[in-house]
Amino acid sequence: MAISTELSKLIDEIKSELPYAKGVVIASLDGVPILSSVIASSATAEEIGAMGAMLYSVARRSNESVGHGKFTEMLVRGEDGVTAIYGAGANAVLILALPPDANIGLANLVARKTAEKVRQLFE
Repeated sequence: MAISTELSKLIDEIKSELPYAKGVVIASLDGVPILSSVIASSATAEEIGAMGAMLYSVARRSNESVGHGKFTEMLVRGEDGVTAIYGAGANAVLILALPPDANIGLANLVARKTAEKVRQLFE
């Protein structure tokens, strides 16, 4: 099965398990969206992908410089929402745009599982 078909299924699973998610973006580490589903957002998939990849890069370098090992995930909270960024292997990053009242525990469980599947697809 084609990678794009598998990624599309993964995004559909996230949307099913986290129906309140405002956006789901799987992007390259350069910030280019590979596949996305963005609704009710003022940012495009391209903007979310670029910002998510940039934050991933900074967090990864910061983690390594202080000896905290390999980067896995980060949350950026604002008054109107949460951006969750998950490393998805050496080639991709998974970014979720969530409302401020999102169930972060559930989002983490779903996103961690999905990020691992994305990693496996790109190996």
